[in-house]
Amino acid sequence: MPMKNLKNLFAEGKWVEVIRFAQVGVVATAVQYGVYLLLSIWLQPLLANTIAYVVSFIFNYMASVRYTFRVRSSASRGAGFAFAHVINYLLQTFLLSLFLRLGISKALAILPVLAVSVPSNFLMVRYFMKNDLSFLHSVFALFRLKREERLPSLSAGVFFVGITAVFIAVYYPSFSIYNTTGWEPFYKYYRMSGYDSFIYSMVSHWRTFYTIDFRHPLLSYFCLPLYGINYGLFMLTGLNMVQFVVAAVLLFCAFYAFVFLFRTYREVLRMSLVDSALLAAMTFSFAHVMVAVVVPDHFILSLFLLSLTLYLSGSLMTGVRGNGILSTRHTALLLIITAGVTLTNGIKTALASFFVNRRTFFKPSHLLAGIVLPFVLLSGVSRLTYTYLTRPDEIAREKQRVERQARLKTPPPPPRKRVSEPISEEGFLKWSDITTSRPKSVYHNLFGESIQFHRKDLLRDSQYGRELFAAYDAFYNYLVEGLVVALFIIGIWCGRHSRLLWMCLSWFAFDMVMHLGFGFALREIYLMSAHWLFVVPLAIAFILRRCGCAGKAVRMLTMALTLYLYMYNAGLLIGYLLD
Repeated sequence: MPMKNLKNLFAEGKWVEVIRFAQVGVVATAVQYGVYLLLSIWLQPLLANTIAYVVSFIFNYMASVRYTFRVRSSASRGAGFAFAHVINYLLQTFLLSLFLRLGISKALAILPVLAVSVPSNFLMVRYFMKNDLSFLHSVFALFRLKREERLPSLSAGVFFVGITAVFIAVYYPSFSIYNTTGWEPFYKYYRMSGYDSFIYSMVSHWRTFYTIDFRHPLLSYFCLPLYGINYGLFMLTGLNMVQFVVAAVLLFCAFYAFVFLFRTYREVLRMSLVDSALLAAMTFSFAHVMVAVVVPDHFILSLFLLSLTLYLSGSLMTGVRGNGILSTRHTALLLIITAGVTLTNGIKTALASFFVNRRTFFKPSHLLAGIVLPFVLLSGVSRLTYTYLTRPDEIAREKQRVERQARLKTPPPPPRKRVSEPISEEGFLKWSDITTSRPKSVYHNLFGESIQFHRKDLLRDSQYGRELFAAYDAFYNYLVEGLVVALFIIGIWCGRHSRLLWMCLSWFAFDMVMHLGFGFALREIYLMSAHWLFVVPLAIAFILRRCGCAGKAVRMLTMALTLYLYMYNAGLLIGYLLD
């Protein structure tokens, strides 16, 4: 809320709103608390609070519009009100989990939660009810399909739904059985290269994990509403509907990643409709971008957020929208969301802010409020989550494991054989790798497996027998790899004067420093394809823009490569799933 509103909050007449808000709040809180106490008899506390919150929310909105603030109901006010309550819901859920962990009974744990969340909620709700919310119309407009976007986007959507349907059908018999641990069936049956199934586990039986806490600080909290939806569906059907709940989110992200990439080519680079659709489609023809659409991991969420950041940044650079500046509050919000999914996205958002704002990026107020503060907040959230939520679970699981081994008199499992040497065993350095060959990783995996699958050890996890540097069966696979790399390099030269391309290359360079320099996930570098491979079609776009008549040959070559990659990769992916 702007400072002037805070100063005037208790000015003459304004205190009446506070009283009315308190009255409505008391009733809404009583409704929530009553429903929570009633439902907690049969349901888990978090789910009971979720349902109670929804009931209270409906009453609260109607009373806030007609009584507290006495404003006209509108879509923007409703969206703002809902956004404030989503933030409030996440805050309540975190605090409730924390107080339950501290040993407070479920009947009393909600009381300190409400003491913190109610005042903060008033400030947010009043802002959305009393201020101009025209920016929300801009948000809605981002997700409204334009006429020319419908055919290519819906065509991409049909493809995404098709491969997702195959994936769900294969694993549904195993995953639809609700398991109280939320983890064991996925660990036992799920094998898709090295992709994790943490999201399935969190949506089935909400919990946090060490790697999630520090590398993806808000991902577990983004899964909380999905957990509530899935558990509600379980209560209705008796089945674990986690695949359908997660697939809805993944399909949304894949669909709008395509849309934002299409708009980047069409609106920012001013390319033809055919070229825009072709280059957007090419991104999803790459092997491990295609896989990212269906697997329950964070990569397609990252591609969605990065493509949104790319489109917004390009629009600001070229004057398509806004005043050419990525404001401090928008930078901070974008950074929290992107880095909340995975920390490396936050670095890319900061780089986007630098390339858009240039000199104004270095203003102390922008650096502190837009860049430093969000990272500090995310660091604090990850530390608190691990200390109070994750660590107690780890201790309990380790205790159970030791007791089970003592009861069964089984020796402890042998330590896992080290496959690479890290820089250090401390902190983030333990994820580094200083021994795996960089040239072979680039040749076989970075520009090999990322773009087209190897038939040998197809989609096998490197921890379960996959050859680290697999060879292709046919010469044409190497020819395709060489053509894609050549187009990428030529495109960089053709677009060397573009600030947008240099921004994307800075993202690519950051990823390469992390993987090839630091060694993070180097042995499975192809899993990270969705974080950077969209830069290749973007570079090719500058060839098509610059080369005139020669551009026709490049266009035909790009189209041939895209069609080949769809047939080759989709055929192997579906064949692997159905085998």
